[in-house]
Amino acid sequence: MVQSQRQCQVSQSFRYRCNVDCVNDPDNCISANLVKTHADRLVSLGLATLGYTYVNIDSCWSSMSRDVSGNLVANETRFPGGIREVADYVHSKGLKLGLYSNMGPKMGDGSPGLNCNSSNCEQARRDINTMVSWGIDSLKVDGDFGADSIAMNESYPTVGGYLATASNRTGRPVVFECRLGVSPRHSVSPF
Repeated sequence: MVQSQRQCQVSQSFRYRCNVDCVNDPDNCISANLVKTHADRLVSLGLATLGYTYVNIDSCWSSMSRDVSGNLVANETRFPGGIREVADYVHSKGLKLGLYSNMGPKMGDGSPGLNCNSSNCEQARRDINTMVSWGIDSLKVDGDFGADSIAMNESYPTVGGYLATASNRTGRPVVFECRLGVSPRHSVSPF
């Protein structure tokens, strides 16, 4: 019992973090530069020939708000050419680019999520079409940070269908990775 209480206390103090400080830590902050560096290293170290072909960007890639039309946009400071430019670079190395989103209204860093719930997944359809148009090869979707855990058996297949439709339009396959369920440490979002 003591152990589970301690785990609960740790989970209540959890705070989402990612390095976005490109002024003081330009080599390690989540940015186009970091993604390109990782792609270069996968190739130069011979890891790509061993099957390590995905460069995945987890959270913290997006702007904190959508554009005036309601579309997702990458953080303009850290991804000045957008995700499409990064995808083109990664593809030029013979690699694939993965991106992250969340089923809820926000991602862990507070940026916009797919906002897919039991009554409406229209924003998710728009976001997926946008991400696929950028040239992604993989999409990881978590179910936390305000996601409707009751509706996940409906929303994940819906989002998967949107991804399949968008992927089929491009003729390029896109892997759909989903994490079903809500992690206890993420169930209460600071946003």
